[in-house]
Amino acid sequence: MSIAIVSHLASLGCTEWTGGSNRRVYVSDEVAATAIGLVVRYYDSGNVSGASLNGSKISNSEAREVLAAIRGCYYDCTTEKFVGSRHGVAAALRAQVSA
Repeated sequence: MSIAIVSHLASLGCTEWTGGSNRRVYVSDEVAATAIGLVVRYYDSGNVSGASLNGSKISNSEAREVLAAIRGCYYDCTTEKFVGSRHGVAAALRAQVSA
């Protein structure tokens, strides 16, 4: 499944990195947010102006917490596992590949 996941993540615009024997695909914040159904609107200042998670309104502080939790997620091609994945990001991305 590793090749399918890597191909899918690449098609979503995720960034592949190779260093030494490591090979990773970094999941962008936007891809992770979309995968779990997080929609965030911002003021021109960059602050959160409103958000919803799977169609349900959440507070701005909850949105910031979820964004912080999903930031930095990547797929390790060697172990074939998502690292740093919270809030169901890995499960959602795996489901997209299986669909």
